[in-house]
Amino acid sequence: MANGPIQVTVVPEDRLIIVNGEVLFFDYSPLEENIHAIQWRDNKGHIEYEDGPNVELTVEDYESKVKPYVDFWQTEKDRILEEQRKAEEEYNSVPNVRARKLSELNASFIQAESDGTLESSVGFTIDANERANRDIDGLIKALENNPEETVMFCAADNSFHEVTLDNLKTMQLEVIGYGQQLYQTKWELRTRIMAAETKEEIDAIEIKF
Repeated sequence: MANGPIQVTVVPEDRLIIVNGEVLFFDYSPLEENIHAIQWRDNKGHIEYEDGPNVELTVEDYESKVKPYVDFWQTEKDRILEEQRKAEEEYNSVPNVRARKLSELNASFIQAESDGTLESSVGFTIDANERANRDIDGLIKALENNPEETVMFCAADNSFHEVTLDNLKTMQLEVIGYGQQLYQTKWELRTRIMAAETKEEIDAIEIKF
């Protein structure tokens, strides 16, 4: 234990031991029956019994009456710390780090696929998701029999623009190209993630579409 006075509280019924303010609850066997509590402060203390008066403790009693409970506490603390260390080691293992990075990649891809926009060569920003592609395709079909006509198109910022059949076909190709670029980026990132050999290498991969 650390240098300086040790403060100890033991309450067997509650499975409680406190050492220097650090509380642990765990199963242990009291050294005596009928102990309600042990209090130790500044090299003195007392035992509170369920069926009798308190017994004062002096520094000479520490080794036999108090230290065993401190040892119980320390053993349990060491066990908890070792479990935490193993859990952290497992959490930071390369397979788990890789799996989390792949999940991040998939989530980011879905987000980019759903919320994507692009600066169209037609002259304004358009949505670049599957719904936008369907909408553009519908407008193309509506104008194919009337190629001289125009139609109003809602841009990504909800502004309206008059567009031609050629404009719509241009935008459709741009949306398709955007989607293909997303997939290419996804597989490039996935390849890098799978090839990385350390946690640090995986963490350094930025997921960006």
